[in-house]
Amino acid sequence: MKRLLVLPLLLIFLSSFGVAQNWFQGSLDDAVAKAKSEDKLILIDFFSDG
Repeated sequence: MKRLLVLPLLLIFLSSFGVAQNWFQGSLDDAVAKAKSEDKLILIDFFSDG
């Protein structure tokens, strides 16, 4: 039963990499303007090492 569940989940996980590679590159002001025009939210991903 576990094999039947693992394979579809693995395929879904691996197929999401092709879709998730569309990152916006530009300034924050450009991102805000684009998000407002498309009526979407902005996700800001950052980290600190210290």
